[in-house]
Amino acid sequence: MLADGELIQRKVVLDVTIGTDGRSSAASYVRGPEEFKDAAIQCVKQRNFGPHVFAGVATRMKTCIRVDSRR
Repeated sequence: MLADGELIQRKVVLDVTIGTDGRSSAASYVRGPEEFKDAAIQCVKQRNFGPHVFAGVATRMKTCIRVDSRR
């Protein structure tokens, strides 16, 4: 199955730090179309990921997130 070429061009990859409350505390652009960069960062900042729990304690976490812009 072939991937939709237009969708591939809309994928933005971000480095995101998620705080102990599950909200993103930092997001930075890694790659993808720059015209979608600001929208992808705004989308991640508005989202609540839920806290990452390690050994029963909510911890800060750094991860890489891919944002697909679909219409």
